[in-house]
Amino acid sequence: MRFHPSILVSIQGAVWLGVGVFLVCKGVLLITILLTYPEFGSSLFVKGASHLGGTGNGVVLLICLGLFIGWLKARFVLIRVIRKNVTRLLQMPSPIPLKKIYEGRYYLILALMISLGILPRTLGLKNDIHGFIALTIGAALLNGSFLYFRFSLEVKKSA
Repeated sequence: MRFHPSILVSIQGAVWLGVGVFLVCKGVLLITILLTYPEFGSSLFVKGASHLGGTGNGVVLLICLGLFIGWLKARFVLIRVIRKNVTRLLQMPSPIPLKKIYEGRYYLILALMISLGILPRTLGLKNDIHGFIALTIGAALLNGSFLYFRFSLEVKKSA
């Protein structure tokens, strides 16, 4: 199957969107469990929450911080990866085979990211840390997916 570059850019955005939504939901769930079971959090969270006026305030701060750091990561780090992928696709003769949607080394990065996603559970990290990591990565991927969609529209307009 061969596609126009704007379609492949949209597919990349959709993949990032799907994984991002999954990770944000997972992160929020792991963090909000602390409202009912604060003992599932690390000692750092428990001490920090007590200084913030309770577990609820700690949960809100953790979620807001994860979303903000994820947004920063997308806007200042992932934007380079996204631009590089879009530029690479635009330099290929159209239509492009689906198998060329990613470079070979991108699959290595993808495997590394999946491993990093599994690592917190394997190491037995507390819910606040595990949830914060998932939420931050998910927020970055969500924001990155919107950048992919924006580039897809620009590619479609220029065609």
